[in-house]
Amino acid sequence: ICSPVGANAEIVRNGVTGFHVRNQDEWFEKILFLAENPEVRARMGKEGRRLVEKAYSIQAVFHAVYEGLKGCSVAQESEGLT
Repeated sequence: ICSPVGANAEIVRNGVTGFHVRNQDEWFEKILFLAENPEVRARMGKEGRRLVEKAYSIQAVFHAVYEGLKGCSVAQESEGLT
């Protein structure tokens, strides 16, 4: 459950991996809903984990981070900074 601002709006998929809420009443409503619906909590938890493993885990981002760092190293070498 989150306010749909910034990264929250992208990471949390409303109704799939969590809920977007805009006010105090919606917070209470969604908390109560999840408390009363263990099957929904389990489904959202599995979907959330799947999303994190696919898009945000070390395995998912390693290559991009590695290439970025390698690019920084090459740039520093070409500028004589190493």
